[in-house]
Amino acid sequence: MMALPQTDRQDRNRQQVEQLTYVLRNRHKPTVVLITYDTPQKRGEIHQQLRESLAGSQFNPLNLESVSVTSLVEAFKQNLSAYFLRNADPSCIVNVFGLENSLIELKNGQLQQSQLIPSMNFERELFFREMPFTTIIWTDRYFLQQLGQSAPDLWGWITYVFEFSTPEEELDQEPLPYRERFLKKGKIRERQHRIDELEAKLQQIPVDDQSERNLRDRISLLRLLGQEYQEQFAFDEAVQRLKIALGLTEKLDDSYGQANLHFLLGDCFLVRRQFRDAEQHYVHSRSIFMEMNDASNIGRCYHQLGRVYQEQRKWNEALAHYRQAIDWNQKTGNEFELGSTYHHIGRVYEEQAHLTKAMDQYRIAEKYARQFDQEYELSVIRESILRVRQKQADKVD
Repeated sequence: MMALPQTDRQDRNRQQVEQLTYVLRNRHKPTVVLITYDTPQKRGEIHQQLRESLAGSQFNPLNLESVSVTSLVEAFKQNLSAYFLRNADPSCIVNVFGLENSLIELKNGQLQQSQLIPSMNFERELFFREMPFTTIIWTDRYFLQQLGQSAPDLWGWITYVFEFSTPEEELDQEPLPYRERFLKKGKIRERQHRIDELEAKLQQIPVDDQSERNLRDRISLLRLLGQEYQEQFAFDEAVQRLKIALGLTEKLDDSYGQANLHFLLGDCFLVRRQFRDAEQHYVHSRSIFMEMNDASNIGRCYHQLGRVYQEQRKWNEALAHYRQAIDWNQKTGNEFELGSTYHHIGRVYEEQAHLTKAMDQYRIAEKYARQFDQEYELSVIRESILRVRQKQADKVD
């Protein structure tokens, strides 16, 4: 199919918003509406237009992106209040997000199709006859295709399908964004679910399609997988994914992407105490950022190189790189990073039993951590301060 010019796409999107608004405003019975979009930005744009056009309607978000759903009806019962389920009417709109993330499940170590779509096909009458509200399912075209192929009975009941798209020239600019990583490290259930989800999305991208958009999507997924595997302490898997992503960035001549991936690989090798590899990747990352005159990221590279030398007890090299990190971050006003660097300088002095110098650096680190409400960092810094105080007291005794 020939791609629509940008103006035609905008006209079509505008017409569909008008039709969708008319449908939702004039429906007097519960119904199910399917909306597909190709970028989160487009979803947000259409959602905002609906809220403005239907100011009298009650909008209820149901975000299922981070949970495994096998029955949408059960998801309604578990996430919507009993009062709402009894008293809602068609003007109440439940916006369902993230169902496409439940299409694939991990079973016996293998990725396979879940029971979500078969259950939706079986439960079709409940959507239309027992749920008192209007349901809007926001999803992607792949989910729509699977629904049409694998839930023919439900598909026959669905009247309203609206597809919104973004011009190709805009799609190629940025990869598809995904949610932020979890704060807690280790092999937690939520992270494993995220990894399975990302691996499944990666498998859906045709390997032989070398278009810029597909390459960027693959790089984005591989980078996120590398970070998730790293925080799961699965470093072999992390390095493998990140190296594949690094190779793909070379096809795009993506300097920033290459610098970022070298930095992440440096992190992996640093944790594994493979210091030579870590140093090489951080130096490579720093060189690219220097060519781009990206002062903030240059500072981050110097900080990590300081850690590489500190771990090897190369104190002078560590201090020199930490001071370079401070200089570069101060050039950009990036004071958020300074607390960590001053804390590491304090550790270098403490390791050498220069306790007064260590305490001075810890106090500076404490000031920055307090300034930016870095609660975890603040607790670690204060432990260091207490430890040095005890050492100073022992020395006096």
